[in-house]
Amino acid sequence: MFVDLIVSSATFGGFTRSVDPSAFTTNDELCCFVTRALDRVLDNEKLFELRVQLNKTKFHIHDTPFKTIKNAEHGQMFYICDHC
Repeated sequence: MFVDLIVSSATFGGFTRSVDPSAFTTNDELCCFVTRALDRVLDNEKLFELRVQLNKTKFHIHDTPFKTIKNAEHGQMFYICDHC
């Protein structure tokens, strides 16, 4: 079962990764996974200034407990944001 984690951000908005939440234990781990995946994409494309900006960004999932994500239906979407 996979869920979609979608970044909500002025700079990185729309970046999406499908993940199996059973491989994680917290929302912070999910955010770190998506951040690392985005960093790899930016590195592969040689978008170094965006990598600098990404390293200053703190993503979070608010108002959704990890248990809700872990028990979600396949394909359900959850947003990771860098604002609030």
